[in-house]
This record gives sequence, structure tokens and C-alpha cells, in this order.
Amino acid sequence: MIIAVKSTRGKNEPAAVFGREAVDYMKTPVCELCAKSGEMCKPCNKLVAEGKISKLDATISHALYAINEKRNISGAGFVRSVELDHLIVIFTDTDPGILIGKGGAVSKELTVILGKKIRIAQSSADPKRSIEDIIAPVPLLGINKMYSSGNEYLKVRLPRGYERTLPLDPGSLQKLSTALLGMQTTVVFE
Repeated sequence: MIIAVKSTRGKNEPAAVFGREAVDYMKTPVCELCAKSGEMCKPCNKLVAEGKISKLDATISHALYAINEKRNISGAGFVRSVELDHLIVIFTDTDPGILIGKGGAVSKELTVILGKKIRIAQSSADPKRSIEDIIAPVPLLGINKMYSSGNEYLKVRLPRGYERTLPLDPGSLQKLSTALLGMQTTVVFE
């Protein structure tokens, strides 16, 4: 099978077919040239300036292309990333297993390249699913909409006794949940 890697800026395009062999495309937020070279072109710089993508997204795209030289991860789909104090969460629109790799090999390489711990999560229309991926193996009890003094916020409920099992500290989870859900969020253990 011939594998070609091409950025589609997150668009879901079918794999092209050359002869009888399918070609998989790696989806990244930046163009293929920027992802391969590590340098930003004018259109991608404009996306960064507008806040549609971050410089970290470009760095991760470049790292994924470098890893693809050694391992076949061309079927991966990288959507966006969120950087926290000691952690980077990478959201994918394809199977997260591709970016994790066999035995965690791809995520370990990303950890070395980026210098921070990595979590891979499925980018989903249902934010509950994304949060479940991030906090695994801790079960999510629920996400509730709360009202207080005319303000609306979300409460992410986790079971008591899992504080030490949580892969990131509650403050970081609160920041990430706020960014992911688009509303002020609190994290509680019950």
C-alpha cells in the first residue's frame, strides 16, 4: 500500500486512490508545507493571528510529521491542542489509538519532543465524551448546569476517592473544562 501524507486543515476528505491502492491523509490544522518544514506560511500565520490555531498546534503538526517518518501514523487526525501547566491535551477526530501508538510509543515521542506530558482525547460534539477521555481511568458522574446569582456555570462531578487517580490536578481540569465547554466550570468530588 502506498501511503501519502497531506494536511487538509481539518477537513474530512476521502482518501485518494492511486490505481487500486488507497492513500491516507494526516489531518492537521496547518498546511502540509508548514507541518513538514516547521516554518509558517502567510495563510497559516494569519490563522495564528486570528486565534483560530495556536503556535503549539503548528509545533505539534511538525512533530507528528517527523514521527510519521519513523512510524506510520498518516491516518491520524489532529484537530487542536490545549496547553496546561504540566500537560498538553491533543484532540483528534480519528481513532485516538493512532496518536497513542503501540505501547504508547507515539505519545512518548511527543512527550520528549514537546517537553510536557501528553494526553490524547477524542474531539467530539459531545463534550462529556472528551472530558471522559481526558480523565480516564476516573469515571465521570456527570456535568450539570448550575445557576447562582444570575450567573450560569457548569459543575463537573467526579467520584470521591479518585483525587489521586486523576491524571491532572483539579485546577488544571477546571481550566481545561472551561476551555472545552466554553463556560465557567467548577470541578467537585462527591
